[in-house]
Amino acid sequence: MSKVVTKMEFVDAVASATKLQKTQVSSIFDEMSTFLKKSLKSGNEVKFPFGKVKVVSVKAKKGINPFTKKPMTIPACKKPKFVFSKEFKLMFKK
Repeated sequence: MSKVVTKMEFVDAVASATKLQKTQVSSIFDEMSTFLKKSLKSGNEVKFPFGKVKVVSVKAKKGINPFTKKPMTIPACKKPKFVFSKEFKLMFKK
């Protein structure tokens, strides 16, 4: 089973690699998260060297309520989607 990397482990690794203080890296990480949320909410797509994040529309669909087992309609919505870059995908190809 793979290990989940926490925010603090990420901050530690970046701080070590860049010689920045952990508080600075954590602040940068938080600002990136805030910027990403605002950009996606505005309908923008955000590109990184390893992929992009965009908002996609999901159509309404039929489903079943797991508690009552009755059919229900799941309403249409918008949700974020991350797409890895071609170069990043090739790293894991066998």
